[in-house]
Amino acid sequence: MDAHVLAPLGMTSSSFRQPLSPSLAARLATGYRLSLAPGAFEWDLEGPAGALSSTAADMARFMIAHLGKGRLGAVRILREETAEAMQRRQSANHPAVSGLTYGFQVLNLAGQRVLFQPGDMLYFTAALFLLPEQDLGLFVAYNRGRASEAPTELLRALLARLVPLAPWFLPAPPGSSSDREVGRFAGTYRSTRRNESTLEKLQELFSPVRVRAIAPGTLWVSGLAVVPRALWVQTEPGVFRAQASPQLIAFREDGAGQVTHLFEGNFPSAGYSRVPWYGVPALHYAVLAVGALLFSLTPIVWSVSAIRRPGAGTLCVVNLLFLAGMVMVLARGQELLYGVTPFARAVLVLSLISAGLTGLTLFLALIALRRRFWSLAGRLHYLIVGLVGLAFLASLRYWNLLDSPI
Repeated sequence: MDAHVLAPLGMTSSSFRQPLSPSLAARLATGYRLSLAPGAFEWDLEGPAGALSSTAADMARFMIAHLGKGRLGAVRILREETAEAMQRRQSANHPAVSGLTYGFQVLNLAGQRVLFQPGDMLYFTAALFLLPEQDLGLFVAYNRGRASEAPTELLRALLARLVPLAPWFLPAPPGSSSDREVGRFAGTYRSTRRNESTLEKLQELFSPVRVRAIAPGTLWVSGLAVVPRALWVQTEPGVFRAQASPQLIAFREDGAGQVTHLFEGNFPSAGYSRVPWYGVPALHYAVLAVGALLFSLTPIVWSVSAIRRPGAGTLCVVNLLFLAGMVMVLARGQELLYGVTPFARAVLVLSLISAGLTGLTLFLALIALRRRFWSLAGRLHYLIVGLVGLAFLASLRYWNLLDSPI
């Protein structure tokens, strides 16, 4: 990058190196995040995708080179046909939504084709926009994390003054599709930008997309990235437009006609896959609530007789400690971006202990039922503790909390 892009374009205040050189590090802006202390230099484990530290002036030179089809003044960093390929749509998740070029996302904003690349970090937010047809580029950076909506708002305000635009608000027409029954689209969806194999899968619990059928041809959808909450009216089979904006969503079906995915019109880098019944967050929240209540009450009820009823009381205490530990781990969830912390590893050990105690509790419950130990209420209570513990373990297994690295 230094030899083929940064140096030829004269981007002398830009670098992909981690950490930065002393001269650039001394000029680094201080980043902030809500409720957290100012951040230091942020390491990016996917360096080519997000490790560039730069200035607005340098990024202006980069944008001019792209608008010039690979040329800045007398310097050429790309062949013209290569630059054109980087600006041409190459793929999309659905014919009705925007797509991807080589290196850029394509947005459709009020009739304008916009090439877009975001840069969201924990303590910084940046975005680059190119409008090749208008010979216009915009780069904007904020020294605050999670401000991803601000760059688009700024772009819209700028375009409203510089470019003749179609109206921002176009009322959605009545559903004109013959497919008026939209209940088959209802359900819970999760982002395709997710981790399937580590405890980072827990993020799905906090960001589900919920789709409800309100009336023939009309859906209520919450949790999307571009339009968080809105009513959507069907304009053609599987394609809907928001009532309060020109945004689109589209659903994909498999060969058997089962709805499998949901896509946003202006979020081409990802989509949402349908969650199976056993992965719906509401189910796991119910298991968590019932388990937490039972695990809290059992040690109190059995405080006197815990010695005569081994296994279950200890299981409840271990599970309560695990839940408290996970709350502390998630409170500092940003640390998980760089691996499993020693404290998180200690908490995960408790899940393995819980698995062993659950097996012991169920074994002792069966013996108690067969030999009629204790009272009937006591035997049933013991069995319920074991069964709830088993459901709790199933939930932990689903979220990779039983097999994450410890």
